[in-house]
Amino acid sequence: MGAEAKFATIDDYLQTVGSEGRARLEAIRQLVTEEVPGVTEAVSYGIPTFRLAGKNFLHMAAYKKHIGLYGASTMAPLAAELERYRTGKGTLQFPLSDPLPLELIRRIVSLRAGEHEAHR
Repeated sequence: MGAEAKFATIDDYLQTVGSEGRARLEAIRQLVTEEVPGVTEAVSYGIPTFRLAGKNFLHMAAYKKHIGLYGASTMAPLAAELERYRTGKGTLQFPLSDPLPLELIRRIVSLRAGEHEAHR
């Protein structure tokens, strides 16, 4: 998949992802929609994006060796749990070689929703 690829929906994006990455993105998608009332789906920057109150809330993408989660800026309270993952400013990488830490992602989504609400 080239960086210039354009997708109209998250489902369009998922059709281009291998089965392992697709299953993980679907799990994150389900988690976000369960945890965040009012969240909508979009594609922004060429990757699946969740929007809340009209603003980008969280992005996700599949790569050859990891799943990327973007916009997770509220990570300080979870620093100890995140030590084993590659991180950057608002970025997390979950290796495909490890189980997807859904409960950790659930806490990240919850913190991010609180952060988003506080800035409205």
